[in-house]
Amino acid sequence: MAKFQLGKQGLTQQFIDSISLAFKNRKQVRISVLKSCTRDKTKLIDIAKEIKEKILLKTRCRIIGFTLIFVKQ
Repeated sequence: MAKFQLGKQGLTQQFIDSISLAFKNRKQVRISVLKSCTRDKTKLIDIAKEIKEKILLKTRCRIIGFTLIFVKQ
């Protein structure tokens, strides 16, 4: 499992590229959303949807607290 942290810079193209690269070798990616990014659950859901759209892979996402867990299908 690859682990990432999403901070105050938010979703950048480099962050999306890093996640896409991690999916080449791994089946599961875990992203911890830090306080500096958001503490709003609706914004967290929007971030998860945006990541899912941009990585261009079939993935399933679970949200546990402020952690996003993406699993490649």
